[in-house]
Amino acid sequence: RAFEVEKATVVYPYEVRDGRLTIEQIDGVVYLDHLTCLLESKDQGKPLDHDPLADLRDQLQRRPPSVIGCCASASGFTLNARKRAVLAAPQRILLWEATEIEYALTKGRMCRGLHAKYRHCVERAMPDFNIEAAKI
Repeated sequence: RAFEVEKATVVYPYEVRDGRLTIEQIDGVVYLDHLTCLLESKDQGKPLDHDPLADLRDQLQRRPPSVIGCCASASGFTLNARKRAVLAAPQRILLWEATEIEYALTKGRMCRGLHAKYRHCVERAMPDFNIEAAKI
């Protein structure tokens, strides 16, 4: 909802179905300027490992190449997940930490943060740019 408050277009959680078969569960989609992002959010007690990122990557493979993914984890990411996210090709998933989301929410900078993360990924091929540390 924070993206929507900042005037982005948001599609809320939904299922992609083929008859009675659920193919995918999508946490949301954000349309912001030239960016289209599939959202994945996890609220677990331990850092997120690679499997949810692999699932998001599979969902992105079924979409136009310009669509990117954003994965938010309340408990962070394991070293393995970060390493595999950095080495993934093509680079299409941006990582969001809970502290960044809290920072962006309180400052009204979700959209600005998304743009900054995307630009950093384009320029440096790094998916885990920290908008809080950079004071975006």
